[in-house]
Amino acid sequence: MATPVTEYESSWSSTTSPKTSSSLSVQAGDVLVVVASGSLNLACSDSVGLTWTLQRSITTANYTPVFLWTATVASAGSLTVTVTRTSGTSNYGFDVTVWRGVTVGASAQANTSGAPSLAVTTTAANSALVVASSDWNRVTSARTWRTGAGTATELWDVTSGTTRYYGAYHADAGAAGSKTVGLSAPSGQKYSIVALELVTTTPTAGSDTVALGVTDSATVGVIAAKAGADTVALGLTESTSLAAVVSRTDTVALGLSDSATLSISNAVAAADTVALGVTDKASVKRAASRADLANPWDLAGQWPTVIRSEVWERAVSARVRTLAGWVELVDPAGSPVQVQTDEGPRWRLPVSGSAVSWRDQAGGYSGQLSFSNPWMIPKTSRHPLWGASGLRVRVWWAVWSSELAAWLSKPVATLAIGDTDAEDTGTISGTVSGRDVLSTMQGYGGAGAPDVVGMTVSAALGHIFARSAPTLTVTIAPSSVIIPEGTVLRDPMTDAVELAELGYTLGVVRSDCLGAVYVGPRLSPADEPLNWQEGPGCPVSRIKWKHGVEAMGNHVRAVSTHPDAVGLHVVREDDDPTSPTWVGGPWGVHPLPQVESSIAVTTEALSAAADAALDRGLHPTEDVEVEVPQRPDMDRRTARLTREQLGVAAIHTPASWSIRLPVAGEAPASMPVGMMQRTV
Repeated sequence: MATPVTEYESSWSSTTSPKTSSSLSVQAGDVLVVVASGSLNLACSDSVGLTWTLQRSITTANYTPVFLWTATVASAGSLTVTVTRTSGTSNYGFDVTVWRGVTVGASAQANTSGAPSLAVTTTAANSALVVASSDWNRVTSARTWRTGAGTATELWDVTSGTTRYYGAYHADAGAAGSKTVGLSAPSGQKYSIVALELVTTTPTAGSDTVALGVTDSATVGVIAAKAGADTVALGLTESTSLAAVVSRTDTVALGLSDSATLSISNAVAAADTVALGVTDKASVKRAASRADLANPWDLAGQWPTVIRSEVWERAVSARVRTLAGWVELVDPAGSPVQVQTDEGPRWRLPVSGSAVSWRDQAGGYSGQLSFSNPWMIPKTSRHPLWGASGLRVRVWWAVWSSELAAWLSKPVATLAIGDTDAEDTGTISGTVSGRDVLSTMQGYGGAGAPDVVGMTVSAALGHIFARSAPTLTVTIAPSSVIIPEGTVLRDPMTDAVELAELGYTLGVVRSDCLGAVYVGPRLSPADEPLNWQEGPGCPVSRIKWKHGVEAMGNHVRAVSTHPDAVGLHVVREDDDPTSPTWVGGPWGVHPLPQVESSIAVTTEALSAAADAALDRGLHPTEDVEVEVPQRPDMDRRTARLTREQLGVAAIHTPASWSIRLPVAGEAPASMPVGMMQRTV
């Protein structure tokens, strides 16, 4: 059994070439699987020079071309994947998935008419299967994945131009042998289909013994050593790097010197003893005893490692949890600030409640602090909540781990201080609003906006933030794209967003939970998808699904608002008589909202914006919102959702969430999570 660690999907509806993924975090031995379709002449490459193997390709005339490549990662790090159309002008797209603990097995392909069906013979039990199919006929009715290899988790279903593209994987195909994969609906397709087996290499539990004969200079990477009847024998000396230890009734004693590095990613069970002989020079990423981590403050510097551990996942996923939350003040560098309240000096603000919301957009964080303590009212300019203090509020969330007898904490958001509202009805009550740190960006000042024509996008962004937000911590990814003639900056936030879209594939401007800003290509998910599939143990208490048609349209007008392109406009519409949304068909003409671009100064650039808007408008949308027990670690996370009755079965990426932090004596509120909208 295996599931992808990370997935990236490009646009399928543009002729842009080359197309490059966002940055993907990988480990040595990971297998990359790339499926590309839409053009006859496609090539796959990457940023670190991996060896790519073309496992399958279909280039038969009058069928949509499909290619499937694989590559094995040589060393840990990050990389990007690029698919290039070497000739031609047709639309194309690609999807890349990263798999861990697998090797490449059997593959198969076919192209014919009907409902897509392909027999592939797996070589081992419990293999995963990746399946991709492209329909030349672009049949648009509802799809149903075949279950001959177990449940299919959909990766993409996109209609673009005259083709419909499908992709999915089967996490566990069961016993080795012939499996039939594909789609049982819709029928009437003219399809090209490929499938690839990924054989799992992870050790399994039972009565097996995993014995590791390790010398003093060896590096041990135990993928999944199991507890119970198994024995894990580790002959380790001081220079060994231990990646994962699992034990239940045994004692794992590690005699480590001050130069050792200990990274325990799997927690030891409650009854176990972990002896850590580590001095102050050692790097201990996660301790495992009650005395080490008894107070939430002790974990403040360790939270990035803690939230990647299995003990964290067990704690936040437990059905019965003890939660805590608090708010502190920090300076622009992120250091905590002690305040002098009526009750004396303290590090935590005297709030009675707090809530944080996030949306996947520039300036997406917001929050509100509730209080009943009169000290929270800024009556003088010396008060730390005074608007010009330059301080920020940082909201923390923590869960008690009975396994470690310790609090595990994570910052939820770091916010600029906003308005304070209060009233006196005999007792004081009030709120302090919090704003995304990007909202503190100021105008360009008396000197006016900088002239960035001829600069690279990354250099121009550096000028924008230096001029408008000098106190923000900003990371800008390199970009070699040159700012075109005629570009005029007006508003720092808007300018930064538009330049990010110009300079990077899927460019974004985002702040993180510490108030640091990132500008560059959208970052890939940091962890495996959360398992929110229906069935026993599913944390989803409610799911809302919407099939959206009101925003559909088949006619769009795009205009340039650039001062050097006054009057430039283009019109795009669905002029394909065979299309169900043809402007001359029964549906008629349905105009989409006008597209306005302050950057496009050529017909080609404006046409690309219009084509993208039209392609989105030709398809219904799928909106999914779930309600789960609150957790603060949805940064760069995805979730695998299945709801058979709603037809939901895919890996979804959060687009919004809200957390109301726990209050003593009250049951913790659940957390709504809205997923990114999809076209169907």
